[in-house]
Amino acid sequence: METLENRLQKRIHASLYALLFLTALLGISVLLEGCAEKRHIAQNCIRLESDYATTKEFSPTRDAKRSAEVMQTTTAENNRAER
Repeated sequence: METLENRLQKRIHASLYALLFLTALLGISVLLEGCAEKRHIAQNCIRLESDYATTKEFSPTRDAKRSAEVMQTTTAENNRAER
């Protein structure tokens, strides 16, 4: 029958071996990290210029007048087509 001291020593040895193994894996992964391929991904971007209307170009009354003109023109064309 093993003594308590012997069992504790075996557990400590097993823990130390596990720690040594994990440390070795960590060291290998750090060394191999430098061997990875370095890829450069190029990104193509398109710059869109904003097209804002000035206050002189935009006015609700002007747009309403233009809409009315378009409606009249469309109505006149439809009437001609019906005849």
